[in-house]
Amino acid sequence: RIIRTLWHYLSEIFDRHGFDTEKYASEKTTLAGEFGHYLGKMKNFYMNVEKSHENIIQDYVSGMTDTFAIDSVKELFNPPEQFRWLTTNKIKDYTESILSADSKSDLIEQWIKENIDNNIVIIK
Repeated sequence: RIIRTLWHYLSEIFDRHGFDTEKYASEKTTLAGEFGHYLGKMKNFYMNVEKSHENIIQDYVSGMTDTFAIDSVKELFNPPEQFRWLTTNKIKDYTESILSADSKSDLIEQWIKENIDNNIVIIK
């Protein structure tokens, strides 16, 4: 699960930013910032060899320490206070896109109860 989570997140931001390393800082996660830094250092190498973005992400993830990988996933699921509203709104948008009106409030209420210990702030 950790590797899949990292893979999905890094693929998503690489698709958006490519080798524009300054844009990774806008993601506001340590993982994105470090990945952007890595891409900045390795850009010339990757531009001179035929490697897909999957290979680039594989190279990066394979070089991570276990501690950094675990800490990165923790940060993605429990972001710093000032960015929690982004995560909350993404979850809310997702639930709204897949659920009927009757089941939305029940699911959101259940999610709040299950995650209250994570100190996630819900903004309506």
